[in-house]
Amino acid sequence: MVAGKLSLLFLLRRIFNTRSQANKWFNIGWYFTFFLVFPLWFVLVYTWTGLSQHNIISTQFTNAYVIPIDSILTLVTDLCILALPVAMVNQLQLSWLKKISIMAIFALGSV
Repeated sequence: MVAGKLSLLFLLRRIFNTRSQANKWFNIGWYFTFFLVFPLWFVLVYTWTGLSQHNIISTQFTNAYVIPIDSILTLVTDLCILALPVAMVNQLQLSWLKKISIMAIFALGSV
């Protein structure tokens, strides 16, 4: 899961990497996802996984807190990665049908 998210994140960076003012929000979103959201998810999930495997935290704690927080953080990282190309695709001079098709291709790539 980690390698898939990182590879998609770097693929988007490679596709949309320009220094123009139009890409300002893409760059902000990419850096936010890569340096804040993704490390937070990575550290928390793997720390809790290690603690639960060594019976340092109880099963009740894991079921009550760790699994829901892991699910929420996974959803947030997926949504951040999915939202990155939307603004860039909207700037293309194409019909709405073609824009929606391109966004669907990006969405399928993240599944």
